[in-house]
Amino acid sequence: MPAPSTGNLKKKILIFKPSLNLGPELSSTIAHFKLLPKHYEVTIACQLPPTSEVMSKLNAIGFQLGLLGKPLESIISAIINYKPDIIIHSTNQSAVNGTSTILGALRLAPIQIATTMSPVTSGLSGIDYYLTGTNNEPLGFSKRYTEHLLFIDGDVNHYDIEFLEGSSKFSSPNKSWPNSERNELFVGGNLNKITNVSLSSWIEILAKCEDSKLVLAPFNPNWQANYAVVDFKTWIQDLCEEKSVDPKRVDIIGPFTSRTPILERISSAALYLDSFPYSGAVSIIDPLSLAKKFITLEGGQARFRQSSTQAKRHSGLGKVSRTREEYVQEAIRTYSVDNPRPNDDKNQLKFNWPVTQDSNLTERICDILVSI
Repeated sequence: MPAPSTGNLKKKILIFKPSLNLGPELSSTIAHFKLLPKHYEVTIACQLPPTSEVMSKLNAIGFQLGLLGKPLESIISAIINYKPDIIIHSTNQSAVNGTSTILGALRLAPIQIATTMSPVTSGLSGIDYYLTGTNNEPLGFSKRYTEHLLFIDGDVNHYDIEFLEGSSKFSSPNKSWPNSERNELFVGGNLNKITNVSLSSWIEILAKCEDSKLVLAPFNPNWQANYAVVDFKTWIQDLCEEKSVDPKRVDIIGPFTSRTPILERISSAALYLDSFPYSGAVSIIDPLSLAKKFITLEGGQARFRQSSTQAKRHSGLGKVSRTREEYVQEAIRTYSVDNPRPNDDKNQLKFNWPVTQDSNLTERICDILVSI
């Protein structure tokens, strides 16, 4: 950790991010907070040292690095010694009982803030505020949080492409992917987000879209090391039999150690189907980055609306449904009528980055922080 500052009138913000690997969490963290060093002394604290590439990018925007290590006692001692005015927890505190969850239960700074890296309330008494967007929260939202809500106008799902995995390889506007038959319906949602309703809906869409193929990539190694693969395949076979669909029309791919095979397959697909009710907060980046049309379903909680907020911002790509039936019909219509597949003489899809880079986002967050 940096030495405690003396004579510096700037408030100190510590952003706790256990790992600083290039990827969606770090990308979103930077998109939200990259201008904070203009107004605060900012330290991004991690448990493992980042790569030189990441460190160079962080230094360029004025972030100090705090390397905390792994022993919990040492982490707590280092944070107490640093004496931050605000701690921002920029990792998922709801999915696992990790270090951030323990730190959030302690009072290590006068103010502690959770972000939408946690798609639901932290439920922790030590977390004072939760940063969200006006488009992310449905009516009656506040009852679902133990924190006070800090609102950004619009949606809160923003990403900085420079901090995404493989951005140096895929960010070139001249980069293109070869297309295959382009009859594939791609689902990138993790197995933990797939329900019987969503899976049966995808099989139903498959049955109604002639000559189509359903491709699923449910085994993300970042979530867990082992999956019930045999049970999942049996589940699919049973649903295919129920709907009179040849199970050979369903292709299960992965797991992969990099995003490249996923991007290649999505680029050659006809349509991307978002998971529901648990929408894709991270997986939806892939069809967006490839300017791929997608179908999503907007639910009644923030964790069910992360993709729909992106669809509303990029209405030319995303179609928002309100019910399962509407989702199914919109997917069938888009595949069969809109026919997003290009002609053979235009058999290339260029990589694009339509996710808005909101230059005013961090300034608005600074205004919010001043108000508390």
